[in-house]
Amino acid sequence: MSTVASAPRHRRYVDMTPEREQKITQLVQLMKQTYDPLPQQLQILLRYSPTPEDAPTPRNTTRSYCYYALISCDWDVQKAFEGMKRNVEYRLQCHLDERSELPSAISIRGWDQVEVVRALGKELRAGNQRVDQIVAGIEYYFSFGLHYWDRYGQPVFYLMLGSVDEKNLLKKLKEAANVGQSADAVMWEVLQHVLGSGEWLAYYQQMQYDAAKLKVDASEGLIRATTIVVDLKGLTYKMIWKPAIDLLLFCLRELLDHYPQCIHQILVVNASSAVTLIYSLIRKALPDTVQAKIRMARPSESLALLTEYIEAQYVPYFYGGACHCEDGCVRSYNPKSPAKGTVTVDQDGASSATE
Repeated sequence: MSTVASAPRHRRYVDMTPEREQKITQLVQLMKQTYDPLPQQLQILLRYSPTPEDAPTPRNTTRSYCYYALISCDWDVQKAFEGMKRNVEYRLQCHLDERSELPSAISIRGWDQVEVVRALGKELRAGNQRVDQIVAGIEYYFSFGLHYWDRYGQPVFYLMLGSVDEKNLLKKLKEAANVGQSADAVMWEVLQHVLGSGEWLAYYQQMQYDAAKLKVDASEGLIRATTIVVDLKGLTYKMIWKPAIDLLLFCLRELLDHYPQCIHQILVVNASSAVTLIYSLIRKALPDTVQAKIRMARPSESLALLTEYIEAQYVPYFYGGACHCEDGCVRSYNPKSPAKGTVTVDQDGASSATE
């Protein structure tokens, strides 16, 4: 695995050819013929990021909304329109554009959440809701959270997969399930809230950038996605366990179905040689669009990969960055406390027992 270069520019939007622009125009027309008023999420985006109708697609709120639908369906206008309709219906059924998401139940660092809510003209989310109770029950076994932003202003979501206690996580999810509800569905409740929190932060980031209050390189286009960091430090062979894999795949399917192109990049850090080998065997099972977003780095290369996408001042100290958040960069995560009683894969692929 080669060492990554420092801070090159990464494209967030594909080249807009005349053919692609024409397809976006077709989808915009279909959408406007079908929805009056426009889809609720698009109305919100237009309120926060009003743009001229003739603005280029990456900086045009309406056209970029249709762009994401098209790029998720390999530029097939009819498939994109059907996907858009499903997405609009899903958001209506789940009240995703009506409910409050902040202050979040999950760990968030880098934003004054009350200020974000005020700027968005929203209502503060009440505490002690079901999602708060679920998160409180699982976060000791599974650490995750939103922490600052990347070089393009996009929120960064950290997923500490290497330290997850998957059996206790699944146990807690089952305990939190309603009658007839699966553990997968409970986890999706949490991730839906994570995604909603990330959307609100992205809306706010774009507003801050438009007001020249956010010093990032978002000139290419609107801030609409999230960068994900997957940390595999402490990965164990026991984690390759069918129920845990099934949970991961279920959440991935739901994500791809209902949140088209919400991910800019997936940065996998602290990946051992064994992990890269396993990934090379299973990557073909992933959609091409997902494969293209994944980059992996061994422990010795992880800081270089992170700083390629994220300013060093916003990279947590336990990766070698300069950020030392009060109460921890990711709540409940302690990089000095590996999982107990498991077989750990080290960076060379060898295994060792921990007590």
